[in-house]
Amino acid sequence: MILDALPRGPRFTLPQKIAYARDPIGFIARCRDRFGPTFTMHKMIGTVVMTTDPEAAREILSAPRQTYGVSTVKLLSPLLGKNSLILTEGSQRCCHINGSDVAGSSISA
Repeated sequence: MILDALPRGPRFTLPQKIAYARDPIGFIARCRDRFGPTFTMHKMIGTVVMTTDPEAAREILSAPRQTYGVSTVKLLSPLLGKNSLILTEGSQRCCHINGSDVAGSSISA
C-alpha cells in the first residue's frame, strides 16, 4: 500500500489536534525536530506530507501537480481562489514565486 511508503509523523489524536490548532507553526517545528524535515500528518482533509526542507519545497512547488497526485484543487479552489499559490503548478507557480505576487522576502525552515 502506498501509505506504507510515507514518512513517519505524529498520530493525530485529540491532544495533537488541539496543539496544532493553538500553535500550528510550533506544532510543525516540534514535528520537524522529532520526525525530521519531512513528515506525514493525518488531517481532516486527508493525509498530508509536510516538508520543512527548502530544497524539497522548491522541488515540490516546481513540479507538475500530477507528480504528487494532488487532487484537492476542485475542493480547495472555492476557498483559496483559482490563482492561489497553493493550487498553481509548474511555470505558473514559478511566476508567483519569482514575481511580485509573493508577499514577504523569504521562506525559512
